[in-house]
Amino acid sequence: MTKLVPVEEMYFTDLFELEHDEETAYLSGCETPRTREEIAQAYEARRGKSTPLAVYMIVDDDIVAGKIECYRLDETTAYVGVVIKPAHRRNGYAKKALGLLCKAERERSAGVRLKAEIYADNPGSMQFFEACGFHRTGTVTEEIFRGQPRMLYEYEYRG
Repeated sequence: MTKLVPVEEMYFTDLFELEHDEETAYLSGCETPRTREEIAQAYEARRGKSTPLAVYMIVDDDIVAGKIECYRLDETTAYVGVVIKPAHRRNGYAKKALGLLCKAERERSAGVRLKAEIYADNPGSMQFFEACGFHRTGTVTEEIFRGQPRMLYEYEYRG
């Protein structure tokens, strides 16, 4: 059974692996992968504090499949992102995790608009979010990623 588990120290190695897999880092927009120490410091700094960013590990029995994040811009808008380890892709973990997160966010705030930003050069992610009920809004943002311009498309959940 897939569940979302708040990040704890036991998952720091999993986060490190996600950031240090080059393909995963590129597709998810990880500019500079962090060291294990930097990951630990970042999570320790947030421990016990109310922050707009919630990060959960996607866990199914003894498998840590990836992570899912939700950034609350305000009470009406939240941005979500999913990163799955290469060995666990195409097994339904991301879809289950996104469904759980969307449900929890809607229960927390019925009118919340759930959005995702997806790189134009990541068609697999676009297809995934569309299959999960997200639709492109028409908003396009250009950012500089690793010294090069890269386009981000905004999607919104209408499930």
